Amino acid sequence: MYTLNKNDYKLIKQYKKFKDDEVALYFFEKFKNDLTSLVFGKINRKFSSILFEKGDLIHLVWNSIKKSLIEYKNNQNFNSILIKNCYYSTIKEVKKFINNNELVMNISSSLETYQTTPRTKIDNNTIVRIQTPTKIVLDEIIEVACSLIKEYTKPTIKRVIYLKSIGYSVSEICKKLRISRHYIDNLLKQIQNVVKNYYSLTS
Repeated sequence: MYTLNKNDYKLIKQYKKFKDDEVALYFFEKFKNDLTSLVFGKINRKFSSILFEKGDLIHLVWNSIKKSLIEYKNNQNFNSILIKNCYYSTIKEVKKFINNNELVMNISSSLETYQTTPRTKIDNNTIVRIQTPTKIVLDEIIEVACSLIKEYTKPTIKRVIYLKSIGYSVSEICKKLRISRHYIDNLLKQIQNVVKNYYSLTS
């Protein structure tokens, strides 16, 4: 990662005093690539089922830069402070999803709630009971859907399942992924059928 020089330390003092976004932008440009890659690698290894992309980290990197500029004190390691702030803020963001005991299973509308209780047969829009932690179940659904649905790319299937599982509407998914409503509706129907068939067979 970029190593600060004497002028950089002067800029930090300037930011503390004036909160100048131009200064924050200067540090953002210096650190964004390395910091994004570093934190993304850590998050991706720790939370493999969370379909977090590097682009999702940009606003967290920006906020971490500003936070670190404020927190920095003389003789501290600025890079360490920055990495810690960015990593912890990203963990906090990710845990909103994995600590939520609800995982949506009714893919065609809103995902139905189920928790770590004994499994029951899935039937139409009823709730599925699984004896497995939410994160593992989500991984399982993604794996099965990607292996059985051939008309769509695996990254698209993963993103759609993930976004639906955290409460995104179809319209919001279309906007976020820049894909047509017809395309998403068809994919969601296929995912729903795969989930129904798979859990009917394994229950």
